[in-house]
Amino acid sequence: MRAGVVFPALPLLRLTRFTRFTRFTRLTRLVWFGIGVATLVVPSLALSQAAAQFKPFGECRTGFWHSSRNLDDAGALNSSTCLLNLKLQPVENLRFAANARLSQAVGAEGSMYRGRFREAYAQADFGDVSVKLGRQIIVWGRSDRISPTDVMSSRDFTALVADDDEQRNGNDLATLRWQVLDDVAATAYIGRFEGHRIPTGSLPVNLVTSAAQQRPEYALRIERVGEGADFSMSYFDGFNKTARYDFVQGGVSGNFRSHNERMRMVGADFATAAGRWTFRGEAALFHLNPSCVDCQAGALPTRKLQRVVVGVDRDFLDTANINVQLFIFKRSAYKNPDALMGAQRLVAEGLDRLNGEFAGLERGVTLRVSERFLNDLLKVEASGIFDLTNASRLLRARLSYAISDQIKLNAGVDSFHGRQQSFFGSRRKNSTAFVELVWVF
Repeated sequence: MRAGVVFPALPLLRLTRFTRFTRFTRLTRLVWFGIGVATLVVPSLALSQAAAQFKPFGECRTGFWHSSRNLDDAGALNSSTCLLNLKLQPVENLRFAANARLSQAVGAEGSMYRGRFREAYAQADFGDVSVKLGRQIIVWGRSDRISPTDVMSSRDFTALVADDDEQRNGNDLATLRWQVLDDVAATAYIGRFEGHRIPTGSLPVNLVTSAAQQRPEYALRIERVGEGADFSMSYFDGFNKTARYDFVQGGVSGNFRSHNERMRMVGADFATAAGRWTFRGEAALFHLNPSCVDCQAGALPTRKLQRVVVGVDRDFLDTANINVQLFIFKRSAYKNPDALMGAQRLVAEGLDRLNGEFAGLERGVTLRVSERFLNDLLKVEASGIFDLTNASRLLRARLSYAISDQIKLNAGVDSFHGRQQSFFGSRRKNSTAFVELVWVF
């Protein structure tokens, strides 16, 4: 909170917000209970139709990973993962869906198990209006890999998965969608905050996690999909799902502190095709405020971020595709560690690595080339993200070969390069290679 006049009504306002959030949490639990009851009761109303639909599908895979994605020195891992999907539509206007992931990683330090329902929701349609309740994965934006407006769903950046989209984790949401016109829809969201799962191998020992102020997240998106061009405008009022770090003086050496900032975002994106060419772009403006309950008034700055991505992709020879994008990130309140000396500089450099920020203005390029061979049995992709400001880069390669309709072989490489004080250079320990055998069912 900033220094200034304290109004007598402020404690009541905080109590009101807490009460609203408590009611929202209770409502979420009630919704989950209702979904559970409906999942058991509703199918019995149309058992003959539902029985044929209630068939799980997904994939299981097992393989070898050269290293983890936890920015540590764990070494080689044997990883196994199963993705299970369930869909049920007992009546025409009501449907249920769930997606669960169970994984096991075995390395020199032992076994680690993880399980999560990534999605579990009920959806009811009423003409041009639909309501969806439960855990949902929400995808915003039309850029390739780097999407400034994609702020709704949290991610697990430590997951041993070949496809970045599988990092997404659903959040508990209530969604209301209105099909205003044939090609225009408006969607409103209210949900519960859940942050990203981030690598812990490089976090400092003297780290204190501050609790965030509790409140629901709100969002609104208006989207047009049709001939000519697709575009959308979006607004988000919630929390930054990536933790923000600062340094607190005190004790013998002080402590690093993390918290999730209050975040407001206004964004827009578009995509349009012309023959084999597709042009796409995305831009977002962020306003971020400290939200930790133990932050001293005025100790942390209010920040503004601007992120822009523009690109083009083209199909070649029916089976190949190339995508090129330019991106620019501009941030306020950035302090260059080069202007500091001694211990202050070391702390500032450490904060830059923790926050993934190394300049007030950053520019870069992405490149992705893909090709399909042998009647689509073999798919090969090479891509790179090049940080032009600090000369760091991420190089990736992916290969997928369909041995049969149900058995596939996946392989890939992630290679991070750059000096320590750069975005990709500070993540060199996450360089890895993998090979997996996949069973699709």
